[in-house]
Amino acid sequence: MSSKWDLVFSNLKSYDLVDKSYTTKHLSSTAGVGCNPTAKCYKIYWGVAPTDYIGVSHLVPLIYIARFVKAGCRVKILIADLHAYLEKHIPHQVLSIKSSEYVFAIKKILRKLNVDMKMIDFVIGSSFQLKPEYTLDVLRIQSETSIEDAISAGLDVLSRNSGREAMT
Repeated sequence: MSSKWDLVFSNLKSYDLVDKSYTTKHLSSTAGVGCNPTAKCYKIYWGVAPTDYIGVSHLVPLIYIARFVKAGCRVKILIADLHAYLEKHIPHQVLSIKSSEYVFAIKKILRKLNVDMKMIDFVIGSSFQLKPEYTLDVLRIQSETSIEDAISAGLDVLSRNSGREAMT
């Protein structure tokens, strides 16, 4: 495995869905992750709700984001402002301020980690979640999906992964 993929896979743990436990074995492209070192560029997505101040807990995902970028991956960071509001963590009046603070702080940290910022895209959730097209898609999905269907789909995923490990 090339060193750029060592960046991506080093220190990852796998989670066994059956035993409900973590294993510390080193994951590689042969571990069923679907990683192809010959691919041009993977796209990574990370979402974070701006509920509080950026803290030490944010460093782990940001260090992994730095590794992904160094391995040639593009990263999209979603600032989930509406999630924070709907979970009653921040009042509506400060959504845009809190989102801007998060973008500023995350950019600052990533620059300190020497990340190529051209490989990072930021998206504010409300920038697309409040559009009529998005709302219509959500309503369509809700009308076509019952709770029983969703539970059944979740159980199907668990049963297909029985005896296999899945990354978290």
